[in-house]
Amino acid sequence: MAACVMAVLAPPALSQNVTLTPTPEGVSARYRLTAPTGRFEFADPGVARSDRSPESEGTELDGAGVTLATPGAGFSILLRPDSTEEGRGYIALTRVGAGYVLYAPALKGTEAPTLALN
Repeated sequence: MAACVMAVLAPPALSQNVTLTPTPEGVSARYRLTAPTGRFEFADPGVARSDRSPESEGTELDGAGVTLATPGAGFSILLRPDSTEEGRGYIALTRVGAGYVLYAPALKGTEAPTLALN
């Protein structure tokens, strides 16, 4: 009797590249992913994300991630400086003088083993 061996290959890990651009309101984060997706989940649930908004059309943002109306390999969000520190975990963006301090792990996705910032 012949044995049948079947290998199940895991899909390749989703890597991400994020280009950051300062704006008068905060920092624009443009994500480029290695594969199209309909949902991008943020890796760190302890980051305050209430002061963000989607910049890409057809993109919805909630505390846990980004949903794309049409699966795609990129999207943009606007990060604003956190409006309050009370009761927060990590703060993604803080204004310092004329610039900002960014907590980079706040941008990382759950399926992305690496995060490249530009």
